Amino acid sequence: MKDVSIRTHEQLIAALRRARLLRKETQRELGESAGLPQTTISKIEVGLVGPSLKTLFKVLAALELEIVVRSKKAR
Repeated sequence: MKDVSIRTHEQLIAALRRARLLRKETQRELGESAGLPQTTISKIEVGLVGPSLKTLFKVLAALELEIVVRSKKAR
């Protein structure tokens, strides 16, 4: 997956869903990899819940993604 700048909750959720689809994983498969129920993945992807940081990092790890924090001025 190409690097993406994310500035909103909606952009983050879209990037997570895109990453899952690029890996050709179902929500159930991602949930199993992350140790979360499929319903949690679904609720995150449709915006019904905002994931806690703990849940977010589980999903990121399962998708083999990471967060990089940098100054906007560094661009």
